[in-house]
Amino acid sequence: MITFNCKTDDQLILYGLEHFTQKFGLSANIKSQISLACEERDQNGLIVHVSETEFNDNNFLDLIHTNIDKEVEFSENRIDIYLDIFKVVGYILSGALENYAEDKRIKDLLLKIPIADHYEKKLFEFLIKASKKCSLIIQQKPLWPEGKRFAVCLTHDVDEIRKTYQYLTQAVRGLRDRKLSKAVYQLRSFFTDKILGRNPYWTFKEIIELEERLGVRSTFFFLKETAKVDIFKPSTWHHYGRKYDFKEADVANIIRKLSSDGWEIGLHGSYESYHDKEKLKHEKKELEELLEKKVSGIRQHHLNLKIPETWEHQEEAGFEYDTSLGFKGGEGVGFRWGTCFPFHPFNNGRMMSILEIPVTIMDISVTPDSNGWKRCLEIINTVEEYGGVLTLLWHHTVFNEREYPGMKELYEKIIETCRGKNAWITSAYSIAEWWLKRELDEGGVKFVKGGT
Repeated sequence: MITFNCKTDDQLILYGLEHFTQKFGLSANIKSQISLACEERDQNGLIVHVSETEFNDNNFLDLIHTNIDKEVEFSENRIDIYLDIFKVVGYILSGALENYAEDKRIKDLLLKIPIADHYEKKLFEFLIKASKKCSLIIQQKPLWPEGKRFAVCLTHDVDEIRKTYQYLTQAVRGLRDRKLSKAVYQLRSFFTDKILGRNPYWTFKEIIELEERLGVRSTFFFLKETAKVDIFKPSTWHHYGRKYDFKEADVANIIRKLSSDGWEIGLHGSYESYHDKEKLKHEKKELEELLEKKVSGIRQHHLNLKIPETWEHQEEAGFEYDTSLGFKGGEGVGFRWGTCFPFHPFNNGRMMSILEIPVTIMDISVTPDSNGWKRCLEIINTVEEYGGVLTLLWHHTVFNEREYPGMKELYEKIIETCRGKNAWITSAYSIAEWWLKRELDEGGVKFVKGGT
């Protein structure tokens, strides 16, 4: 018998504890103390004592840089951990690191390491090490199907389905960057595309053929943008380029085709929907009416989130998962909330029903050169180490090789590399479905009521 001694009247501790048990496939009946029932080889039990740690916003930066290996002592039948791992994990996953968004130490850390996963992995390793000394066996429930080492979640945001103002803005950008050929190409293609009826942003055929060849399926998030456009405010022009209707013949046809052929269709919540639950519900309803089935997933446009209100609106609208949490374009790639695993957000003392699948790599945050690939490979290796999920956000437009050279190849290279590392490569819905069912399934190690 393994018994945990820890404080259980703190909501963050309970949240961190529940997250830990769910991640490692454990079930919990939490009272004043909790016990972990394992297959016993003898009559000796193991006690794990987790000390209470006092911390606040002022000392938390120093706390998360603690070398946890130095905070653990092993004796014959006892582990003493002098850091309240459950509270630290609960604090991180409740969004505490957002308070340090401008702190370079935190930002640099989150670009490299999923810090909450790091603490939980260490704790589980301590359990394994100590249980062997007591002749106990802990059998972890598999994280992913068929013994896969980690997961890859493939997603595409469908922002612009036609090229409009970008002919001008990209030509100006070419001139600004002293790339005359790029500027000339944009101006010339404005006329040739119109004359020949070409649409450089309609890349669904390219994606379908690529993913068919690779034997994978992804999620497409479709947008119904209603934000206002002011011609005198260039910052609003992108709303114009992204205004299309689900019911447009071409749009409706491609949505239905993708869905019928095995791709997932999700909602790309419009620019203002993250704080407007009625708008969110209306957009979901329209997309569901077109598909004639439930829409399970959402990603907010621009990764807009008002936390926790956006998750509350999504939960009320009936979404099973969200995948909007990540570094925005240009901020880098990595682990914004300190995890590469799906998790249920914490709100007002409860674990929410909606599942968050964090974004890990967004196309506009990496370059298709050797430096960009090196950065992607670092992230891939880190996710593999922790056994989490690598979520790719590749806008559908970047599959036009003339407009975005190298991005299609980078996407394919990531997939092939992860396949070589025995990753499960699938859509966002499949990730959410697996994770939610895994939480409900019995099996693995169980927590039961007990004492010391």
